[in-house]
Amino acid sequence: NQQLTLASPTQLKLVANGSGLTLKDGNILIQCPKAAVFKASVKQQLGPQGASHAAPALPHGPFKGCEFKNADATQSGSAGVLR
Repeated sequence: NQQLTLASPTQLKLVANGSGLTLKDGNILIQCPKAAVFKASVKQQLGPQGASHAAPALPHGPFKGCEFKNADATQSGSAGVLR
């Protein structure tokens, strides 16, 4: 059971082959180039609900640059490394 969590403070968009799904302001917008067809053995419509998500903690500690870029900069005598 793997889980994928997508979170955004404003909106999420999923787009493929001319169709799209947008989650914004508590609404779900379905966009299709042709008619949208919904097939299900059971359809259930519930009242409004909400969900929240806490952002994961970022790692702490000193920044470590890319060892390969640092080695190249050292060998070439560069003043710094582009990030």
